[in-house]
Amino acid sequence: MSYEKRVCVLKQIKKGFTADGGALTGAVYAERLGDVLTVTPRIAGIAPLKAGRYALAVWAGGQVYCGELTGSMKIENAPSLARGFAALLCFTRTDAQPVAYGYCAGAPQDYAPLLQALEEAERKKPQKSKSAAQKTEPQSAEKKKEDYDDDAIAATNYYSIPQGDENESAGVCAQAQDGEVEGDCDSCQDERAVPPRPVPRGTLAYYDEVKERLDEAFAKFPPDKTLSDIFPHSEWVNSNGALLGIVYSEGLPRYLCVAAPKESASEEMKEQGVFVPSSHFSDDEGYIVVFQSADTGDYIKPQEG
Repeated sequence: MSYEKRVCVLKQIKKGFTADGGALTGAVYAERLGDVLTVTPRIAGIAPLKAGRYALAVWAGGQVYCGELTGSMKIENAPSLARGFAALLCFTRTDAQPVAYGYCAGAPQDYAPLLQALEEAERKKPQKSKSAAQKTEPQSAEKKKEDYDDDAIAATNYYSIPQGDENESAGVCAQAQDGEVEGDCDSCQDERAVPPRPVPRGTLAYYDEVKERLDEAFAKFPPDKTLSDIFPHSEWVNSNGALLGIVYSEGLPRYLCVAAPKESASEEMKEQGVFVPSSHFSDDEGYIVVFQSADTGDYIKPQEG
C-alpha cells in the first residue's frame, strides 16, 4: 500500500484573525495511505469566532476539496500527491474571505481556484434560515418598509428594542465628556446621572442580544461588497439601498454598522455617522456609516481621516 506525505506552510493573506493580533502562522499536513487522504491543519493562535466559521479548501492532483476547520479532513479515493499540495484557509459567513494560503511542489501559486471552489460549495448549501423566514414570517410591503426604513436608521437603534432609560442617557453623557461623542445634552449637567457599569472589550454582550435579528437580515438580503475594500475585515448586505454590516477585529465582531449613500442619508444619520468616500478620487461621493459597539451597543464615531 503506497504512502505519500506533503506539508505546506501557510502565509497570511489578511490580518485580524489571530487572538494576539500578530501574524497568523501554521502548516497543513497531507498524508495519503492507499487512496485515503488525511489533511491535518495545525494553526497557532487563530482567533475564536462567535459568528461565521473557518473553512478549508485543499488542492491535490488537480482537484479541490472543501471542508470546515474542525480537525482532520479525510478524503476517499484521493489522487496522488506527486504533483504537490495546497491549502487555503478562509473565514466565511455570507461569503468567503481568504485568511492564509500555502502550497508546495507543483501546486498552484495562486489561491483563486481554491477560493472559487469554496464559494461554489457555499452557494450549493441549502439556505434554511432564508426559506424559514419566508415561510414563517410573511410580511406586507408596508411592514418591510417599516422594519428597514433608511430615514429611521440614525434616529433609532436598528438592531434592538428602543431604549430610553436613565442609564442610556448617562452612558451617552459619559461618552460626550470623554470626547467620543460630539455635542451636548441637558442630562450631562445632571449630577444624579450614574454612568452604567463598563462592559469589557470582547464580551459581545450587545451582539449576542441582537444576533438573531442580524442572522435573519444576513439570510434575507443579498451580499454587498461596496465597502469591503474600505473595511477589509467586514461583511455587508444590501437592505433596500441601506447597507447593514459587521466589522471584525481579530476574528470577532467589533462594530455593527448601517450605511447609506450620502445623498440619501437623513440629517440625523449624518450627525451620528462618519462620511466614507467610495473613491480615492472624490471627496463628495460616498457613504454615511453609523457604528455601534458590538460589546455595549453604544454609538461610536471614529476619528475621521
